[in-house]
Amino acid sequence: MRVLWMLSGIAMGGSERNIVSVLPYLKDCGITVMLCTLNTRRDSPLAQVFARTGIERYDLAARQMADPGALRRFSRLLSDLHIDLIHAEDQDTIVYAGLARRMLGIPAVMTRHVLEEPSTTWKEALRARLVLWSARFAIDRIIAVSEFVRRRFAQQARVPLSKIETIYNGIDLERFTPGAAREDLRKKFGWDVQRPIAAFVSVLRPGKGFEVLFQAIPLIQASVADFQVKIIGQGPLEAELRQQAAPLGNAVEFLGQRMDIPELL
Repeated sequence: MRVLWMLSGIAMGGSERNIVSVLPYLKDCGITVMLCTLNTRRDSPLAQVFARTGIERYDLAARQMADPGALRRFSRLLSDLHIDLIHAEDQDTIVYAGLARRMLGIPAVMTRHVLEEPSTTWKEALRARLVLWSARFAIDRIIAVSEFVRRRFAQQARVPLSKIETIYNGIDLERFTPGAAREDLRKKFGWDVQRPIAAFVSVLRPGKGFEVLFQAIPLIQASVADFQVKIIGQGPLEAELRQQAAPLGNAVEFLGQRMDIPELL
C-alpha cells in the first residue's frame, strides 16, 4: 500500500509531532508512506527531525490554499507516485484530499484533532465549511482523536457515527523514561530542586485554556506559596500571554520552543 500523508507544513504542533513519530512505525510495518506538505513557510525544527526518518517529503510550494499551480502539482504527484490512499491531517489538506477523492477517485481518510475550527473571519469560516463539506461528501473514513471529538464532529458534519473511528494518539513511552535523576535534571535547567513546578506544553494560540490557567495560579499559591508554571512553546498569542502573566510575577516563566520536552517533564 502506498499512502500519501498530508500536512500543511511541519510546524511545532501536536498533530505534527504525532505524525513525525508515527510514520516511521508504519514504514516498519511494510507500508510505503510519503509526506506531502502544502508549503515550508511554517516549518519548525521538527522538520529536521522528520528529515532524519528517511521518509520522502514532497512540497507543493502553495502560496495559498486555492493555488492553481499547487493543485496541478498535487494532481501530477498523485499520478506519478501511484498513490493508493491519502490521509489528511489538517484543515487545508482535508480539502485537497476531498478534491482528489471527487476528481481522481483516490480513497481518502482524514483525522479530526480539534473540537472547533477557528471562524472569526470570513476566510476562517469558509475554510471551516469546506472541511465539513469534504467530510460529508468526499472523505471515505474519519479518525477522531477522542470519543468526544468523534461525537461532536458527527453532529457538525452531519455524518453517521459509523463513518468515524476513535483512535487515540500513541505515546512512545521509552522517550519519557527519565535518563537521569530528577534532582540532576533540575540542576541542569537551573531549577530549584524542591520547588513545586507545573509544565504547560502547548502551541500559544487560542483555545488552549491559558485564561483558566492564569486564574488558577493565585488559588494554588494560597496553598503552595512558591508554586511556579513553566509555559513551553511558541505561537501567535505569545506577546499577549506574557502581558496577561506579568501580574503573576515569577510564578510564570516562558521557556519558548523546546525540543527536549521528555526531559523537561
